Amino acid sequence: MCRLLLHHGADPSRATEDGQTSIMRSAAEGHLEVLQLLASYGGDLDAETRDGETAYDIAHIASLATAGRSDDVINWLLSADDLTTLQIAVGCRDTSAIKYVLKNGHDDPARRIVTGLAIIAGFPAGISWLGLE
Repeated sequence: MCRLLLHHGADPSRATEDGQTSIMRSAAEGHLEVLQLLASYGGDLDAETRDGETAYDIAHIASLATAGRSDDVINWLLSADDLTTLQIAVGCRDTSAIKYVLKNGHDDPARRIVTGLAIIAGFPAGISWLGLE
């Protein structure tokens, strides 16, 4: 359902009144795949709540309270810190997200390196099969 909503334009960075985003809720609940999907559609991993908490902060607190349930989320957030939206989409092997990012102009300077990333991630013939070149 999340993928369908994002594919049809749902904002992955939309926040509640207190500033919480779906990325933050996914981090708190330890839902790594949902977190990665939201990030691959351009969700802001560095967004802050009104109290200044980020998804990393929330995942860390949740991990302490749940005996490490969110450790994989914390590790992924740390590794994703320097990645672009396009690199996240390729890393998640999400063709819909890759098409969305490329069609909407995100990470345009990264287009040249995404073919190499796509091949490394196991996509056939880089991005040429997406029909976006």
